[in-house]
Amino acid sequence: PLQPVHHQLPAGTMRTSTDGCVGTDMIAWKGATIRHWTSGSLMQESSEPLTSILDRKLREAATQLDRCDADLRRRCDADSVHALRVAVRRTRALLWSMKPWIRRRHYREVGGQLRAIGRQIGPLRDLDVLADKALAQTAARAGLAGDEYRQVRGVVLRRRLRSRSTVRKWVVSPAFRRMMQEVDGLLTRGPTLFRKSVPAAVNRWRKRILRGISGFDRQAHKAQRPDLHRMRILVKRCRYSLEVLGKAGSGKARRRLRDL
Repeated sequence: PLQPVHHQLPAGTMRTSTDGCVGTDMIAWKGATIRHWTSGSLMQESSEPLTSILDRKLREAATQLDRCDADLRRRCDADSVHALRVAVRRTRALLWSMKPWIRRRHYREVGGQLRAIGRQIGPLRDLDVLADKALAQTAARAGLAGDEYRQVRGVVLRRRLRSRSTVRKWVVSPAFRRMMQEVDGLLTRGPTLFRKSVPAAVNRWRKRILRGISGFDRQAHKAQRPDLHRMRILVKRCRYSLEVLGKAGSGKARRRLRDL
């Protein structure tokens, strides 16, 4: 279970009642800051159009995906599989944060392709972690030793070998090459990827972030053990959003969001 953590808040920030759960005061501070930052005045001080910032971030994500794809086709080892999986997850989180700006049809297309890629390489990454790290730790806690441990490890290694062979063939297949080309084409589509109404999109983005913070808050206040995996996803999504859109505000907004 999570232990109580007490945060020192700046003077004058909004507070809520605390009951010993992690992050309550800090969540209140984040909510107040995001509401203030997206209220309009700070957003209007940006020196670069918001859609230009979003377009640049998507192109950077496309470049990283291409780099990881080439590395996976060349080596197909544990590190290259992990790198592509991380790149896919970061791109999906980036798209989630930009959803209010992206046209619905394009969002569904690129999101579906990235999910398909993640499903293909996810099992191999899980087996890599199981074989290299988790299996020995779990066996030690369970008291497995000698022939029993070697038998279990042999099963895991054989499954990993088959999974790696499948992934190695898949990444050079025409279907995967078409998939990567479609993802790259959508991420680098430029202005036609975005909706026209930016002010309304800013308001939708603010609501999405506040919903994410509320979800984190609900998990932290659960009577039973909170879902740490769900909390981690919410934190990463909010962080990616703040990293991208923090560049669109004034110097004051950037400093505050950097702290968040």
